[in-house]
Amino acid sequence: MQKDLLFMPGLVVSLCLLSACASLSLGTEQPINIRTLPIAATSCTLKNDKGQWQLNTIPGSVKVHRSKKPLLITCYSPKYGTVKQTIESILLPTANNNLYFTGVIGYAVDEANNAAYDYPEHIKIHFA
Repeated sequence: MQKDLLFMPGLVVSLCLLSACASLSLGTEQPINIRTLPIAATSCTLKNDKGQWQLNTIPGSVKVHRSKKPLLITCYSPKYGTVKQTIESILLPTANNNLYFTGVIGYAVDEANNAAYDYPEHIKIHFA
């Protein structure tokens, strides 16, 4: 019985690797590149239910935690003021692979740590 318990973590990792488990292959963070138009903003703040990140050089890149919740981006420019944009996350195709290859285990792991979700890698924020 104890040998079975020791075997389980290795089995879960192996199954995740076989199915391109998002937790292992992509991680729980992702880079996002922000660009503002028609001019560069002074700063942008990105926020979701996992945290908040500040970007003080625009265009620029910041690593955010993946989440199934939307990402709220707030950018400021002295000329145009403040603009807000909400970006929805998408469920990655690998989540369905996990469900097919590993059953509930791989899917549940990715769902629990939000690794199964993604935001667009490049985001343009338009000032009015």
